Amino acid sequence: MSNSVVSACANSINASPVNFDQYRDVTLLFIDDVIGVSTTHYGKLDEESLQIKSVLNQLNRLDCVTINSQPAEYDTFNDVFYRSRPYVYFYYPSRKINQLLDLFLYDNVTTLVTVYTPSDNRITMYNDELYTHLADKNGYLALHQDFIDGQWIENSNTSFNPNHMAGSFSELGLTNNTLLDYGKENLVLVNVIGMDFTNNTFTRLAHAAHALFFS
Repeated sequence: MSNSVVSACANSINASPVNFDQYRDVTLLFIDDVIGVSTTHYGKLDEESLQIKSVLNQLNRLDCVTINSQPAEYDTFNDVFYRSRPYVYFYYPSRKINQLLDLFLYDNVTTLVTVYTPSDNRITMYNDELYTHLADKNGYLALHQDFIDGQWIENSNTSFNPNHMAGSFSELGLTNNTLLDYGKENLVLVNVIGMDFTNNTFTRLAHAAHALFFS
């Protein structure tokens, strides 16, 4: 089968979902490398994401439909040692988001969670002191730190700003407008950032989603 035919098939599959279950299933096809692109990622999973691929698979099967993520990582770039804060964006059914957060945030003070609710264009932040302590004057929270002169320095080349979540939610329209309209009534967009620089963030989220999914 030619590359053009494979690409056309992938595009057709990506454009087909009109509800949450279908969107989750197509996202899983991408996570499992059955199709090589998604509507929000125009190529295979980045190499850095391979270390969390199994938990991304779990999260999607548990109704956390992921569209962007970054694992905790310690490495060197341009001779500068850095570390990255783990994060994940995902769509989730609005009818049970409060239950998920009750489970996930119980006794959890090292994770920043932000929820965008499109039905009333509302942004809700949990453990928000983690954000207000580190965000710059323009509202950006750095997602990397560089180790320079014996101390960790915030690096905002990759960053999070809650004001961008409405625009991120609208990316459902890249699939089709029917899915976007469905999402506005039935879904929320969630951003989770682990401030402890470990991938326990993903595991803990999967445990909470699992407990709720099978309750």
